[in-house]
Amino acid sequence: MLKRIAGTLLVGLAFAPIAPAQSPILGDWEGTLDSNSQTYRIAWHVTAAADGTLTSTIDNLDEQIFGIKVKSTVIKGLEVTLTVDDTVQSNGEDITIRGITTGTFNSDMTELSGTWTAANQPPANFTLKHVPAQPATPPAS
Repeated sequence: MLKRIAGTLLVGLAFAPIAPAQSPILGDWEGTLDSNSQTYRIAWHVTAAADGTLTSTIDNLDEQIFGIKVKSTVIKGLEVTLTVDDTVQSNGEDITIRGITTGTFNSDMTELSGTWTAANQPPANFTLKHVPAQPATPPAS
């Protein structure tokens, strides 16, 4: 009986979907964007769905613009392309943000550098570093 259960388990595991390996880019990234002689602190947040699809958002910390949705995240080797087409609220105004970020990860995928290109603006260089996960903040008592 035990052999039959073990055999059934092995057959079941053989046909079970294989979970995608956890991507080293998941989590939070922080760094700077140099645009028009100004430097902004930015953050990139990357998550994965159960099927392995990546989704991400970008924050401009200095201008307090949070949750800019990345329309597509494409990674090929160490190269990444992020396409942004979103409208966000800032100071009660709608701001449309459209552009493409192209960058390259370093060999251990802990840093990302590249260029943000938006219509009618000169390209802006950015650098990001993967930051360790932060422990959850306990609720205030």
